[in-house]
Amino acid sequence: MEVLKPKVSWRVYVGLIITGFVFLPVSIWLQWTIGLDTFSILTSIEFTVLLLVVFFASLSGQSVSKQEAFILYGNAGAVLTQTVATGLILRWYIRSSEWAYRFKLADLIPSWYAPPPSIPHTLFDASWIPVLIVLILSLGIVVNALDLSVGYICYYLWGRLEKLPFPTARAWAEASIVIPERRRYKERFISSIMAALLSMSISGVIFFIYREIWVDMTYLMEPFMPGSTLAFVLDVISFSMGFIIPFNVTVSMFIGALISNLIGPHLAYKAGLFTTWQPGMSFDLVYQYSQVELWMSTTIGFSLALAAYSLAKYRRYFITAFSTLTRRGMIGEEKTLKFAVTIFITAGSLIALISYILVASDVPLWMLLLFLMLAIPWVLVYNLVASRITAETGMGIGIPFLREAILFGSGYKGVAAWFIPLFDPSAATGAAAAGWASVYMACDWTETSKSEYLKAFVFAMILGYILSFVFVEAFWKIAPIPSRAYPATAARWPLIAYWSLIWPAIGSGRLAGTTLPPLVKALFRNLTIQNISAAFIVGLVLQVVTVRFNLPFSVAAFIGGFSGMIPYIITIFAGGIVNKLIERSLGKEKWEKYRVSVAIGLQLGEGIIIAIYAMYLIIQKSMWIWPV
Repeated sequence: MEVLKPKVSWRVYVGLIITGFVFLPVSIWLQWTIGLDTFSILTSIEFTVLLLVVFFASLSGQSVSKQEAFILYGNAGAVLTQTVATGLILRWYIRSSEWAYRFKLADLIPSWYAPPPSIPHTLFDASWIPVLIVLILSLGIVVNALDLSVGYICYYLWGRLEKLPFPTARAWAEASIVIPERRRYKERFISSIMAALLSMSISGVIFFIYREIWVDMTYLMEPFMPGSTLAFVLDVISFSMGFIIPFNVTVSMFIGALISNLIGPHLAYKAGLFTTWQPGMSFDLVYQYSQVELWMSTTIGFSLALAAYSLAKYRRYFITAFSTLTRRGMIGEEKTLKFAVTIFITAGSLIALISYILVASDVPLWMLLLFLMLAIPWVLVYNLVASRITAETGMGIGIPFLREAILFGSGYKGVAAWFIPLFDPSAATGAAAAGWASVYMACDWTETSKSEYLKAFVFAMILGYILSFVFVEAFWKIAPIPSRAYPATAARWPLIAYWSLIWPAIGSGRLAGTTLPPLVKALFRNLTIQNISAAFIVGLVLQVVTVRFNLPFSVAAFIGGFSGMIPYIITIFAGGIVNKLIERSLGKEKWEKYRVSVAIGLQLGEGIIIAIYAMYLIIQKSMWIWPV
């Protein structure tokens, strides 16, 4: 049963408003001018907002509780990521792009997905109303409810029952405890500050002098291991995760990444199976092509094996969880679990039903059953795997081209179903649910009321929605989007439009008689029941052997590394090695006291440098587009 915690003060909401008015336009500007993804600067902004609120509270002789700190720290990011208006502009561009006309799709893309190309350049036009109704109802309300409820089920299983480490949640909790209560945790706070200063000096050199965090060594591997790829990132935040993640988990991730990025692609190329590889390819291209041509079926099979094993092992808890729907008079945690299961089934049914209603005239009735299977059983299975990986490694898992596999496999020949809410990346997997499981764990560790956290999240989401309209409208008035004023949109959006439209063009037969892109052919070759079944058997055997012989190996982490990007995993692994060396030098008991605090300090230091670097880029770009 959740214990009542102190009520959250107005300071949290002031901090969220500051995030919206100050940092949201910065985030959008950086995303459109230099292509800096919001998630790249999320940590820096979260730390900055928390430090600002703690600082001004101390000036007035007040203190910020760890509960307030965590709610603010966690939801500052929600203000930046719940920006519906940026996605609206991209949708409109996709429908009005060169590729939409070349593929003869411009008039076939539904108006509930994007308005017609001829509308005025403003978000305050009646043509946006159908788009907003569908988007807010489906993705804003229903999918968020789906994520929150599935996240609670996964939290209950992996956090409350299995007691997995949840490294990212541990880091969030540590930051929320140490920063506002620095006097009480003086030694841990000092260790964080020292680590932050070290991190700032290293990150400063990387961002302001070297100016590149990616080190791509694929070209060095090409002469003697063609097909393989190797890279790492000069990222202190990734390095610090090696201090938090258990070392055997880090090793398991590293093994998975080596197989899928270095060893496997080379052997596949030698065997004539990696046909899309070409000399001179960079890491990102080799990674993308190998994931599609070689590993997509393998990742799905491994994930299904892990889910099947988890369902079998914890079948009693799942039966109990779903049987709560018919029971009365429950209290505490059981009552919350029943509520979560009810919301999950309801939200899953609604997103499937909304998606079907939007395309009912274009698809047979049996596809409603397909949509329901995707929105309920598939979302649960996927998130059992995704949240397990997150609970052990702090990383997520992605299965590419899920929409394409489903619609091609169903034999669908239309266009509208390619754009339904169910196939939005956030809906098709309940992608945020694993993150919510971590949030609930951090709530426990900081003694934060989950209901208070969710109230702040709803406020942050609404704030992000409203302010994104204000700032995107202002940016659109300054210059067309995409345009020279926003270079990243001019460079990247045509490619996004191509990959968004090539699939419906192929599926609807509008590219009949033309040569399909190599990646499309590779997808059709790799994604087969036979390949998925073989990977399922291998994954299941690996899981059983690991448990039977009590091996210090994590299958979930292995899958996360197998499907993940090796640059980040190498850097995390390096952090794990340094963590072990420090532990051996200082002694396990002493280092354990400071380990997470040092990791938080390293993240804080890079976060400050990223914030400074972002302001530098804004000034630089503003001068560049200023009329002479």
